[in-house]
Amino acid sequence: MSNVVSSDGSLWAKEAGEIVDAAPPFAYQVKGRRLSVVSTSNGEEVASIAGPSEEVTSQSVFDPLGFTSDGRYLVYEQYRDSKWAKVRSTLSDLVNWRTTEAEMRPLEIRCLEVQSGRTRLVGLPVRDVVAGGDMLPGDRIRCGDEVWDVPGHKPWLTILLVPLVPLLIAYRLIERRRRRTSGTTAASVEPVA
Repeated sequence: MSNVVSSDGSLWAKEAGEIVDAAPPFAYQVKGRRLSVVSTSNGEEVASIAGPSEEVTSQSVFDPLGFTSDGRYLVYEQYRDSKWAKVRSTLSDLVNWRTTEAEMRPLEIRCLEVQSGRTRLVGLPVRDVVAGGDMLPGDRIRCGDEVWDVPGHKPWLTILLVPLVPLLIAYRLIERRRRRTSGTTAASVEPVA
């Protein structure tokens, strides 16, 4: 995942943890993932957030997006890690065929206040139709005094076409049945002389 630096260069944020094992191809097994905000002047950790679990994983939990211009807030994405989320992710791949299997889906976008270490929910992005939520990529979120764009693309084509496919199939079946029944009734009726 990415590292971000504040606009004045005094802080930087990254996902940290204890590397347990490096599995091929370059997928590090990390224990105790956390989001750390570090001061560049003395290298001390200013704020940190622990991940949802202490288990060893190869998938990131946090992705820092950036600091606000005054450096008071850090905007970051927190990723899903539950088994139900993996099932929903697989189902959404059937709906949104462009999504690659390795792409991770954020569960929520949060804002960390650097001085106090408090976090708050800013938005629930949606990259798939199945997951639900109240924001789509490309929408805007507010953190402190600044407005951010939610990363990703809007899947408008998928959202519009997926409901149309069953409707078109049903329409074709009804038309086919209507033609068959109208053809048999006209042939079975004989003209009266």
